Amino acid sequence: MHILQVTPYYPPAYAYGGIPRIVHGLSNALTEMEHHVSVLTTDVHNSTQRSSRPIYRNEHGVHVWSVPNLSNRLAYQQQLFLPMLDQAYFEQIESVHPVDIIHLHGHRHLLNNLVVQWAKKKGIPYVFTANGTLRRHEQKVQIKRIWDRFISGSIPLEAAACIAVSQTDRLIHRQHGIPSDKIHRIPNGMDLAEFTAVPIGFKERLNIADDAHCVLYLGRISPRKGVDVLVRSFEKLRTSNTHLVIAGSDMGGLRKARKLSKRNPKIHFVGTISGEERLQALSEADLVVYPSKDEIFGLVP
Repeated sequence: MHILQVTPYYPPAYAYGGIPRIVHGLSNALTEMEHHVSVLTTDVHNSTQRSSRPIYRNEHGVHVWSVPNLSNRLAYQQQLFLPMLDQAYFEQIESVHPVDIIHLHGHRHLLNNLVVQWAKKKGIPYVFTANGTLRRHEQKVQIKRIWDRFISGSIPLEAAACIAVSQTDRLIHRQHGIPSDKIHRIPNGMDLAEFTAVPIGFKERLNIADDAHCVLYLGRISPRKGVDVLVRSFEKLRTSNTHLVIAGSDMGGLRKARKLSKRNPKIHFVGTISGEERLQALSEADLVVYPSKDEIFGLVP
């Protein structure tokens, strides 16, 4: 079977949160099951850079096409992806093998709309995984209502199936009018092999003593994630032997968190971490705190 994964961001675009990691892991697992897997994504990387990787690449059997965005700034700051996608991309993808099914990841991005138009012409079914983006919350709620009404609200409703990662996520799908028989609960997967041999060194790089306690927040720093609440709570902690590490990309919540930290030398803002550094942080932390609200099931927990 040839499965086309559609996502606006794909590794190494970890600044955009968990979806790149989810799609990457799923694609690799499907390839190991001897399916043909292609990924159609955009060229985003972080707040200031586009991906430097080629438009087409083969990553361990996964065929990846990166469509240039009209504006990297709009993509990161406004989550407005404007992919310059033309018919040639679909022809190249189908040259690998005719596409049997399409898997859309995330909601309210134009890459989905363009792919769905093509899928309808070709008669290819698609499944939809919102990964927490179905609910209208946090920011631009009114814009999301307009977007759903006039641009992409029908995409989840017309999917052959919708994948919910938790019971809470299933209820959100029902609230959006998706019939129960279309919703399938499949939790996110993990590659436990990642954690078999993790070297130490994360605390040392931050000049945190071996005997000091380390509290870790890992994830995007947006208002909904509650990092400001975590910082205020840590400031009230009366101990000299505990450090707070905040790791993640700024999605509108960093300035407030930094202001609340009062330049406390025991609060470390380290930006986006990935690969070995991410595994080191998780393994060396004494406590991982995830103070987010309105989560379907956070990938970090």
